[in-house]
Amino acid sequence: MEKLLVIILALSIVVVMQNESFAEKSTFFDSVKFIQYLDENTALEEVRNGNLDVYYYTISSDRLEDNQAREGLQVFDSTGGSYSILVNPAESEEFNPFSSKEIRFALNYLIDRKLIVNELMG
Repeated sequence: MEKLLVIILALSIVVVMQNESFAEKSTFFDSVKFIQYLDENTALEEVRNGNLDVYYYTISSDRLEDNQAREGLQVFDSTGGSYSILVNPAESEEFNPFSSKEIRFALNYLIDRKLIVNELMG
């Protein structure tokens, strides 16, 4: 899931960088860092201190209830979620069905995504 999130964020940055209306001409990034914080308290402090531009994960709503808690932050409320199945395609001496590209592709037909969405999201 983390790799998927990094890929999505990287692609969104590329799209934004290609659209000149979002940036001045000749504006370039020297680097983009993706940092994973396991503790939301640390991440919030990093955003407040200006060491982190974006924290792209869930924050408990009780931590941001009053205006003082939101001071220095721009908070976007949204409903969403991410569910994934992790398969390990690494080849090994033991039988690993997920090392076969065809089997991984067949998983697409095994999973009824619409049913899962309807069951989870109502």
